[in-house]
Amino acid sequence: VNHVTARHGVRSIQRQTGLNLVQQALASQAGEGGAAVVNAVNQAGGLVAMRTFSRDDEREADKLGAEAMYKAGWDPRQMVSFFEKLHALEEKSGTDTSSLMARLTSTHPTTVERIDNIKAEVAQFDLSKDLTVDRPEFHEVQDIVRERMKAAQ
Repeated sequence: VNHVTARHGVRSIQRQTGLNLVQQALASQAGEGGAAVVNAVNQAGGLVAMRTFSRDDEREADKLGAEAMYKAGWDPRQMVSFFEKLHALEEKSGTDTSSLMARLTSTHPTTVERIDNIKAEVAQFDLSKDLTVDRPEFHEVQDIVRERMKAAQ
């Protein structure tokens, strides 16, 4: 939700469009032999730029997520708890770069960084007020998911 709110997708498209225009301009000035080299260099640079922005987008989305949880009356420390569980799964999967966990997090800041960033954000909130941690409906959904997973095995 926060990626949409912060218009990360729109900004990504705008960045990619700008990179493509620069590529085309450079390639047209480089002549036949240099055009392919300029194109390859620009594509590699574009991928690096897009990845960097993606991590910044994730940082912003995490910050906005913690703020939204707090403003809605939910305990944002539960976001920290989620990322701690994610980190435990990463540790369990090891350093295998082909693992699902590695692929899912390859364009994100490290989970440890995300935990630290969210803790810093949460430290700014008044946590003495009554904040919701979970609701009975959540546990009902968990039970349904567990039952279906058992049935699928």
